[in-house]
Amino acid sequence: MTRIHSIATGRVYSSVLAAVMLTMSAGAVSAADESIREKAAPCAPCHGEGGISKTENTPSLAGQPDLFLQWQLVFLRSGSRKNEVMQPIAEQLSNEDVRNLSAYFASLPPPKASEPDDNPDLSKKGAQAAAGRRCGSCHSDTFAGTKAVAGLAGQREEYLAKALHDYKSNLRVGNGVAAMADVTYSLSKEEITALAHYLAHLLTSDAFERSVTAVPRPSRLPCPPKRAACHVRAIVTLMYCAPGYLPLEMRAQMWFQTQLIRRQRTSTRVVVRAP
Repeated sequence: MTRIHSIATGRVYSSVLAAVMLTMSAGAVSAADESIREKAAPCAPCHGEGGISKTENTPSLAGQPDLFLQWQLVFLRSGSRKNEVMQPIAEQLSNEDVRNLSAYFASLPPPKASEPDDNPDLSKKGAQAAAGRRCGSCHSDTFAGTKAVAGLAGQREEYLAKALHDYKSNLRVGNGVAAMADVTYSLSKEEITALAHYLAHLLTSDAFERSVTAVPRPSRLPCPPKRAACHVRAIVTLMYCAPGYLPLEMRAQMWFQTQLIRRQRTSTRVVVRAP
């Protein structure tokens, strides 16, 4: 009887201890969540409650890919991306702040098209421009974004137009090997207007659900004969395939290196235009 009593008492103590540990764990998680929300509170006046912007030329952050948000904050913090409002804020963020804020906004439901499409013909032209430039190959077929590539569906229309114009005029650069500069170089103003209108009016509920599933990337990319091109591909592969193992500042430095290599390669390129 004594042995049975001891076993029963031990089980009770174990149950109580487990309950206490679960309560403490839940309390710690709740406190951490509250701390992140407090850190994100100053973002609301510009980027909106719940990360959905109501301010002109200010993007919505809700539902954006986690890694994309991390990169943008690191670029702003290092000064490689210029913004008079965001740079002083980003300079105060630690690496842990960058990760926590990015994860928080990435977990929020993304914006939906704020109003019905009032110009379907313009959206049709935008869809044709997106297909012709193969925008979906990077931004995903639903334009919800993935990894370090931005989600475009449901984003503010005037902000999308501004971003495309900035890429076209080299006021802003993208990740990797500056694909956005190449894509936007040949875009006309009419195509930019159509693209922004089309993307802003895309529904995002399905896009957000599909973006949760990670897209597997190849472990090895085909290496072209040129050393410079091979070096760029190696850097980009490492940045995308093993982002969790690299400090944020190192990834930003690697990104700058790809930009430098690209400029060196294109500086000797001769373009012959037809008269």
